[in-house]
Parts: sequence; structure tokens; C-alpha cells
Amino acid sequence: MPEGVAKEAKEDGKSKAKESSPRKRPGNTTRVNVELLDGSKMELDADRKIRGHELLDKVCDSLNLVEKDYFGLLYEDRGDPRVWIDLEKRVSKLIKREPWEVRFAVKFYPPEPAQLQEELTRYQLVLAVRRDLLEGRLPCSR
Repeated sequence: MPEGVAKEAKEDGKSKAKESSPRKRPGNTTRVNVELLDGSKMELDADRKIRGHELLDKVCDSLNLVEKDYFGLLYEDRGDPRVWIDLEKRVSKLIKREPWEVRFAVKFYPPEPAQLQEELTRYQLVLAVRRDLLEGRLPCSR
């Protein structure tokens, strides 16, 4: 910790225990763990009152995705790992455990991927097809 900060904290009468304790999120936010199409993880902080479309926008903005209509978020509900988050409902009404665990996924495949405007969108679609092939949801002949 920089010397100036430590001196200021001591002068303000703050205890050393408070300085070393981990910083907590305010009571109205929660941690969201997002599994991306490439298998990597993204951590976000979100308001507990956030609606599904706002959370999806937040994830897409973090990925710099402009064409958001093809994507959605999945969560596990009572053992079913592939339940779509309702974009109009509060996420807190759907997911009870914290941190919220969601998967970013393709909800709609475009009929002609070459007509997509963004290369990043096409790349995300390729990742989704690859994952579906590897997980056996999409059959493939050799």
C-alpha cells in the first residue's frame, strides 16, 4: 500500500483490520460468472434487480458484440443445464444461488452466416458449432 494512503488511514482513525479486509460489493450487486463459447470464464458484477436483456447486453458489450439478437444466456434449473434466461424477467427471480452461474450461447443460427455484418459475430457462431460438435449435440459425418 502506498505510504500516503497508509498514513491517511491511520490519521482518520481507521483500524488496520479494516484496511486489510477484502473489498466487498455493495448489498445490491452480485457476482455473475459467465462461461463463454470458447470455454473461458468472465466475471461481472451486476445489480440484483437486473433483467435478462440487461445482463445479456452487459455480456455482449464486454465481448464487443454488436449483433446481439442471435445470443442468449443459459442457466441450470433443477438439474436441467440448458434453460434460457427470460430476457424480460429479473435474473434474481430465476437464479437463486450466488454467484450467478450462466453460459453464453447461440440462441438462433442465422440462415446465411455470410450475411452477418460483424466478423466477431461469425467467430462466436463458429465457436458454438464447434462446441455442439464436441459435445455431441450436432451430429457430423466424417
